[in-house]
Amino acid sequence: MDLQQHYDKLYHKSITKLKTNNYGVDKLIDSPSDNRFGITLLIRPPQKVKNEIDNFLGNLKQLEPSQYFYPKSDMHITVMSIISLLSGF
Repeated sequence: MDLQQHYDKLYHKSITKLKTNNYGVDKLIDSPSDNRFGITLLIRPPQKVKNEIDNFLGNLKQLEPSQYFYPKSDMHITVMSIISLLSGF
């Protein structure tokens, strides 16, 4: 698989959806009745790496203060989504 071609395809597909208002929004994201769960394989970086990332994000926060940034305690790398969100899982 050509990764560059794969990511280019994802990018163009997403841009088209945004330009044509043909995208979905997760209506349950903040709902207290959201009972969806899944299983994801994560890597938690070491504290030294999280500190460096947090320093970098501090600079970005000055440029984009309304942008959401993960707190240091939540920093992770998603390796693989094993089971996507399922209601009642």
